[in-house]
Amino acid sequence: MEIELCPAPVLHALAKFTDPKDLRPRCQGVWVENSARGLLLIATDGAALAVLRVGDRAPCESFTRLLPTDALARLPKARAPRVQLVLGPERAVLDHGGDTVALPAEIKYLDAVDWRRIVPAEVSYEPGQFSPPLLALFSNLAKALGFKDGRIRLSQNGESPARVHIVGHADFIGVASPMRPEFVALPDEQPFNPTWMLPDAPVEESLT
Repeated sequence: MEIELCPAPVLHALAKFTDPKDLRPRCQGVWVENSARGLLLIATDGAALAVLRVGDRAPCESFTRLLPTDALARLPKARAPRVQLVLGPERAVLDHGGDTVALPAEIKYLDAVDWRRIVPAEVSYEPGQFSPPLLALFSNLAKALGFKDGRIRLSQNGESPARVHIVGHADFIGVASPMRPEFVALPDEQPFNPTWMLPDAPVEESLT
């Protein structure tokens, strides 16, 4: 059975959302979900979540399968033919233009990402603060999908996870966790404004 997924650069961008060192299997690669909702690719590291619908349901039974991060790293970096997931009774591979990357045997006890539980149904639009590298993951995915400016939108949710949108791409769901207050506050010894900017700050006399 051959299932068409997406170009390799998109898979590479999704793989950046994963954490192969995490002990939780759901964070160790990109998941493929085939269900009535369509053919989905899901990736998370616990702080960010990306769900990308790449097509209608494949003509087979529903399934979820992990594409490990180390296997995705062996795909070509440049834009290439759409990667296909090839599943058979004795092998599973990713095929990109005739070249293949072998996948490990399916491990039945792995739990897939329960992404529907993570995605907030609504948001408060209260502002939060986010790590720039985390937001860059979404921008880079937008670029891999063909949006050259990498433009994204945040529907903020205060101290709770926010929704992330790729402008012009309705088949994407993103979730980003804001930084906790203790990580965005200035250290006690650092003033909010440096003294030299204040209007009554002493002016050093010229040495000449």
